[in-house]
Amino acid sequence: MADTKVDKWLEGTTYGPVMKQTDLYLLGAALTINPILSGDHPDVKISFNVASGEIAATNPKTDEELEWAPFQEQPAVLPRCTTLYILCKQTPWCIHVENRTGVTVKDVFSSLFAFHSTEYITEEEWNALSPKVQDKIRRLAKQDPGLGGAVGQGQGQWNYYHTASQGAVRYTRKAWLQQRVNLEELVVDDDYCEQRLGFRGPNVVVMNLIDD
Repeated sequence: MADTKVDKWLEGTTYGPVMKQTDLYLLGAALTINPILSGDHPDVKISFNVASGEIAATNPKTDEELEWAPFQEQPAVLPRCTTLYILCKQTPWCIHVENRTGVTVKDVFSSLFAFHSTEYITEEEWNALSPKVQDKIRRLAKQDPGLGGAVGQGQGQWNYYHTASQGAVRYTRKAWLQQRVNLEELVVDDDYCEQRLGFRGPNVVVMNLIDD
């Protein structure tokens, strides 16, 4: 039985230590992203819509539908760690994902969906967008009320993007994504990390999105 190979991506905490952020820094550990998230798995392709939370799994060779459940509790990265930060080149945010028993694939998906669907674009962020992009988001919001709506009275100090005469509206963060809502891959990109944050974080990864 000595030559028996056990998949290193098996779920659970008995297949390797779960490291804290400080441990990763001290050891200089380099992350390897689960091929389910990096898009490198030869037999499974996961389609994840960041805005809607919809998940589907298929065999990329045959287009056969697969069960997603067997992969959701796998570690998101190796070494297994308690905290991940996710950057995206299309957005200004740094998304925090945490699980004290080790961040899983499911944690990544649920955190991305919650972050974009329950939080709102701030006034400063909105003002940083070009008028053309602002107009496009307004049009998309008319088609999909889930992207934003009128702010009720008593919320005037929060995320107002227009004067009262124009109608105060706030938009969820998924509106910023526009049509680019499908996860293509998670990658380790130290150069981009340093450009955005000023340092290379051992537990920082970059998310690339593609059009729906």
